[in-house]
Amino acid sequence: MSKWMLVVGAVVVVLLVGAGAFYGGMTYQRSRQANLQEQFFAERGGMPGGVLPSDGVGGGFAGGQFPSGNVPGMGRGAAGTVSSLEGETLLLTTNQETTTVLLTDATVVQRLVTGHRADLQPGQTVTVMGERDDQERLTAITIQILADQP
Repeated sequence: MSKWMLVVGAVVVVLLVGAGAFYGGMTYQRSRQANLQEQFFAERGGMPGGVLPSDGVGGGFAGGQFPSGNVPGMGRGAAGTVSSLEGETLLLTTNQETTTVLLTDATVVQRLVTGHRADLQPGQTVTVMGERDDQERLTAITIQILADQP
């Protein structure tokens, strides 16, 4: 009986050590992956195309053109092409996804001069600054219409 208990105890210890090692490896890899991604973009002077950093824009761009810290509307935007516009909702297509953008009375549409919702048309390339809600919809604070690319 004691030999059997010794074997069971050894198996339990081995399983606990294995589970701990697995958890430790997952935690290490997760932190390593985040560091590699940050290093990758830092070496290239910014963030991947179509996104802005989520913790403010100060550290994400080379040369420090933007203020650091959490600037409202400057951390969770998107840039892409207007695929449709219906009422208060604009669909924005980026390289990665299609984002639903919510237009409010506080949304500012910019085109070298202040524009209007009527200035937004499917096929245009725009930059949207705003805040995302829990459904990942973007409430626009500012929309900038970009010049057509040749």
